Amino acid sequence: MRARRSPPRTLTLLGATGRTGRHLLRLALHGGYRVRALVRDPRALASPHPRLELVPGDACELGAMEQAVAGASVVLSTLGHTPSSADDVLTQAARNLVEVARRRPIERVVALISGSILVPGDRPPLGYRCLTHAFRPLFRRRFTDSRRQAEVILGSGLDYVLVRATRLSDEPGTGEVEAGPLDGRVRPTIPRVDVAAFMLEQVWSDAFLHQTPLVRRPRRS
Repeated sequence: MRARRSPPRTLTLLGATGRTGRHLLRLALHGGYRVRALVRDPRALASPHPRLELVPGDACELGAMEQAVAGASVVLSTLGHTPSSADDVLTQAARNLVEVARRRPIERVVALISGSILVPGDRPPLGYRCLTHAFRPLFRRRFTDSRRQAEVILGSGLDYVLVRATRLSDEPGTGEVEAGPLDGRVRPTIPRVDVAAFMLEQVWSDAFLHQTPLVRRPRRS
């Protein structure tokens, strides 16, 4: 496990206007970070903050990504699909990020990907497999795009943490999560704020570096 010399001061956040991204933005600012948030509509984040810089643009545009990443050492992404987004929005954003990161001193990428993606080491119970297969056709474009997003980051040579989560909810946070391979029965939902807090921890922690942990509520004995 590597030790980071000092926490980064400036973060780039993609997806700051989403339901999980808003939690992550608030926690990052509360934690003393400077945040450069790439947003298509700056009016969606109307509350000013002295350590927040809004960068207007689309993550699918290389120039906008270049501007958003300037001056940051860690990039966090909670990008997701909207009714108006392209089928490959996550993949294209990941490609742009990797291209920009290769020309800048980006230390780490922390990205939220689909919780239905299985990785080596997972041992999903039968019920989880059945549920995933039942819903996958309904969200096929999102799943395919998220899987390709992950493949782009995994093959980039960058340091990364790819965060998976069970179904996200808007419930109040508990401050308690488990993370690691999918192993045994899991509670089906997890508060978005708890996932956001876990993602922010990965900015400085090497506990899950080069891993794809599944974040879920703790199992009770």
